[in-house]
Amino acid sequence: MRSVRAARLARFAMAPLLLVACGGDDDTTAPDGITVVGDTTTTPAPEVETTLTPDTTTGGTGAESSTTEVPTTPAPTPPSTSAPAPTTAPAALYRVVEPPTLRTTDPIDPSWLEDNGETLGTDIADGVYWGVLVGPFEGAGGRGISFDLYQVFVGDDCTARFGTGDDFCLNDYEVLPEPHGEFPAYVDALQYVSVADVVDNSVSYLIDGAELYRMADGRPPSAGAPEYWALAPFPYQVTVRDSTVISLEQVWLP
Repeated sequence: MRSVRAARLARFAMAPLLLVACGGDDDTTAPDGITVVGDTTTTPAPEVETTLTPDTTTGGTGAESSTTEVPTTPAPTPPSTSAPAPTTAPAALYRVVEPPTLRTTDPIDPSWLEDNGETLGTDIADGVYWGVLVGPFEGAGGRGISFDLYQVFVGDDCTARFGTGDDFCLNDYEVLPEPHGEFPAYVDALQYVSVADVVDNSVSYLIDGAELYRMADGRPPSAGAPEYWALAPFPYQVTVRDSTVISLEQVWLP
């Protein structure tokens, strides 16, 4: 029995730590009304309309005066320099949040396993499951992260299920080895994602699905992460609703 637990813990520990230049023909043909001389472009002056008006001060017998009307063009309206206000503000990554409480999770029904015996189907029930991060993927449904889902027993539930002794319920929890199966968590469907602090088990950090995906893919965390922080191979409490993973909360373990 100890070898089963060692294999499970080893499995958990092995989870991934995870200008386009525009060109064209050189058209030197000038539009009508424009004279091109060398590198200088000149435009003919606008035509001036001259109107002769009788001299009213001499009863119409004096010399006529002339007035000049120059056509005017309205000044163009400058474009607005203010950007449109965003409809929603992105959540700040790595904001400190309360860590999840270690709890007994819901059971895995063997009937949910697909014919390959490794993946869980969409008939999975709503619930909270113990999830070990397997890795990122891209599919027809978009980007996602695959988790191997189990059931974990905590506290009195653990001793009631496995008994007492040195072989079980170490650190007050035990993972049921079977049944289990992989299930996808799609980035765009995730509503809440938190990750544990490696050193301080009293805090977690709020991130998003895209951030977890990049780290599961082996890339470093984005700006804003604590200087010393790195994604640890701790398991997650995986919340499923309507056959969709909506929440991932990483659990700190001793």
